Amino acid sequence: MPSISEEDKKLLSQLNRQSNLKKRIRSILSIADDSGEGIVKADEAEGRIIEEVRRLGNETLTEWAVSRIEKSEAYLPADDNISRSGQKKYIGTARSEKYMCLSRNIDNQENDTDRSVKKPG
Repeated sequence: MPSISEEDKKLLSQLNRQSNLKKRIRSILSIADDSGEGIVKADEAEGRIIEEVRRLGNETLTEWAVSRIEKSEAYLPADDNISRSGQKKYIGTARSEKYMCLSRNIDNQENDTDRSVKKPG
């Protein structure tokens, strides 16, 4: 039996930690080896391989995202008041009356038009 290189050992170790990826790669290899899958036409084989590669990509990205979430949570403080997801609730500060008057004056100077709003009296 040929000896296993360090690179192969590392790959096997990685695959053993990611059982879903290992299963998907086995499935792709079984199609490539034509090991009793019942695939007769090249179109069928191509379709199966494309589907398996899509699943492999989806599962890989899912595993990656879970890993990133776990790593990022380790850096966050253990404060219960921190919101870790969701939409922003702060929409900004309303413009003050002084700012609105200043902006009207600037517009008037630039366009020589009076856009000021008159209060009903």
